[in-house]
Amino acid sequence: MGRIKTYDFDGEYVTWTTRWSYAGSIYYRNGKFSASSNCGILKVLNKEINPKFLAYALKKEAKKFVNTTSAIPILRTQKVVEIPIDFPPLQIQEKIATILDTFTELSAELSAELSAELSAELSAELRERKKQYAFYRDYLLNLKNWKEENKYYKLGEIAQKVLVGGEKPADFSKEKNEVYKYPILSNNSKAEEFLVYSKTFRVEEKSITVSARGTIGAVFYRDFAYLPAVSLICFVPKEEFDIRFLFHALRAIKFKKQGSATGQLTVAQFKEYGIHVPSLKKQKEIAAILDPLYSFFTDLNEGIPAEIELRKKQLDYYQNFLFNWVQNQKAASIL
Repeated sequence: MGRIKTYDFDGEYVTWTTRWSYAGSIYYRNGKFSASSNCGILKVLNKEINPKFLAYALKKEAKKFVNTTSAIPILRTQKVVEIPIDFPPLQIQEKIATILDTFTELSAELSAELSAELSAELSAELRERKKQYAFYRDYLLNLKNWKEENKYYKLGEIAQKVLVGGEKPADFSKEKNEVYKYPILSNNSKAEEFLVYSKTFRVEEKSITVSARGTIGAVFYRDFAYLPAVSLICFVPKEEFDIRFLFHALRAIKFKKQGSATGQLTVAQFKEYGIHVPSLKKQKEIAAILDPLYSFFTDLNEGIPAEIELRKKQLDYYQNFLFNWVQNQKAASIL
């Protein structure tokens, strides 16, 4: 977000992001502003509708109307005008908006304080754990520290198969169920980010995924069936190699961006990277040492986001409670 000297709008408005990853994000505006081509704008003309209440109501519903089947998620104007909303009397709208303002402000303050406090307390510990894991990983993977023979392999020689994800299928579900039960893994730096689910899978063996674009080189171990999305490399090793050893070995590789301006890692390039591998027994011994150290590091790393997510869930609970109350009041008046 930037600033300019001129403005196109002045007053109370409700705006929404029309496309890309934030499509369906709703904002209440009060003042002078301009908008980009990816911003939808709604001006409330009905004096019996509180703009801020409308913004909160749309925040609750808008994401359901985002078209996620296209390559770029989008929320069109014609979809926004179709979103059904129950409006209580204006006085009740204002009270609900005030309550949600308070909860939103409190949630933001708590999240900021929590993040700052935990970051201050844990950042030093996190750095030390990360250094500890990296030290032991690099030491154990250094062939100079091995007293037994080892062999150099290219990843292509170790692989039973290597594949890259394709486009997200048109037929998918946002919720996991008996039919749509295989997560579609995206190219990201998080271990688990299941946005949608598929009927089918491409990988069912234990595998290692490597981000091939954006967060290039983000390496994660997978022990479930899944469908990889575009720019995610999936590596299934042969049985004579220990996959947990390979997981740590791949984390030590500095995968480089190549090709286009944005840079990416191709399957052919991935296969050319190499590592030194000891006997299977030694591989298992090294993995047994590094696994708990890795867990020790990642458990702390995930603590702050988990606490902040809890605050967001609390806000969502109160918001849903208030809007459900509005709907129940309307139903009671009809009966």
